[in-house]
Amino acid sequence: MPPLKTATLSVISLGCPKTLVDTERALGFLKKTPVRMVDKIEGSDCVLINTCAFIESASQESIDTILNAVRLKKDGSLKKIIVTGCLPQRYGQDLVRELEEVDAFLGTDAYHTLPETLARVLQDERVTQLADTRTLYDELSERSLFTATHTAYLKIAEGCDKKCTFCTIPFIRGGQRSRTIESLVREAEGLAAQGVKELVLVSQNTTSFGFDRGRPELARLLKSLARVPGVRWIRFLYNYPDDFGEEVIEALHEEEALVPYVDLPLQHVSDRILRRMARPMGRAAIEELLQKIRKRVPDVAIRTQFIVGFPGEGEEEFTELCGFLNEWKFERLGLFMFSKEEGTPSARLDGQVSDRVKEERFDRASLLQREVSTGLNARLMGREVLCLVDETAQEKGVYLGRTAWDAPEVDGQVFIHSEEALHPGDFVRVRIEDTLEYDLVGRALRTGSGQA
Repeated sequence: MPPLKTATLSVISLGCPKTLVDTERALGFLKKTPVRMVDKIEGSDCVLINTCAFIESASQESIDTILNAVRLKKDGSLKKIIVTGCLPQRYGQDLVRELEEVDAFLGTDAYHTLPETLARVLQDERVTQLADTRTLYDELSERSLFTATHTAYLKIAEGCDKKCTFCTIPFIRGGQRSRTIESLVREAEGLAAQGVKELVLVSQNTTSFGFDRGRPELARLLKSLARVPGVRWIRFLYNYPDDFGEEVIEALHEEEALVPYVDLPLQHVSDRILRRMARPMGRAAIEELLQKIRKRVPDVAIRTQFIVGFPGEGEEEFTELCGFLNEWKFERLGLFMFSKEEGTPSARLDGQVSDRVKEERFDRASLLQREVSTGLNARLMGREVLCLVDETAQEKGVYLGRTAWDAPEVDGQVFIHSEEALHPGDFVRVRIEDTLEYDLVGRALRTGSGQA
């Protein structure tokens, strides 16, 4: 490996929180090097672009970002480009041939080679590392956090063993590989020592944690993390409903640090469409699970996700989905139009839905959810809720925060008016004075310390 000289590195991380953790870990390998991180791409010695390629729109965003960097390189505003993550892992040598101006391509298992790769490209070598090793990170490796100092994502596993017909993850990321509970507790303790108060657990399929070792271990992990000093809120995202066991529901009921928030992507509710998706749980089982969660976890907010316009979805199946949304009134919802992904079984199914129909159904379902969300938020008028302060708003005396029912980046916010100075990471009780479609407005109750 050539010596790594003093250089400046700018970073763009695309996609979901799982990719963000990859970026943080990749940069962690540079902590003891002379490389200096800078905010602006223009003028930097190198830009690192960590990409997403889960669906076509994500791949296009990644390509557009790379092409913008190429333009900057051509006009002399940027010297080198390193592209990492899902895009090179998915498209491999085709991408390497098409984008000759990119100096290095690293796949999803090559982040640890970043120091060597950067040293080599700065000496005008072109590097490609796309080996399909299907490893886990070194559990002792450092991270350079991109999130607010009080919130951090904790990646508990890699890959997925499920065979959903619309999903590209298994052939990009490989099969399920769970970290050990001991390593995750150690990392959580280290994050808490840095001031992190909220942990957000992520993986491709969080509820399958431990299945690759022959047993479900998510509930035990949650209980272990709930005992880490300094961590006050824990939530876990991306939960496959089939694996959401009774012991996980009990952990949510028993552990104070586990916020009453369940992320449960259901994808659809029509039994026929679910079978075409290769989702084993039908509508009756889904409703039974939802009833168990809401009965056992008081005041829970359930976030789910649905795909509209899946092949074979007719007006009857879509109407059933809308009726389900109106009946269950999910507190949080993500809606997506079906994306016909190359290499997936669903791309070959008959009954492909036109873009026009997909867009029309997306709009109808979105309008319905806006009405549901507006009604649910209205019930909070006058109520006192605990909020975590994320940042100071532009208006003096106004802060942005979240309730326990809101995950960072994807859910709503609370606009907090306060006569006392608040700081990111403060917990404060807020009386709700106004409600919007997705956000809340409230006033902090006087505490004398900014802390609830």
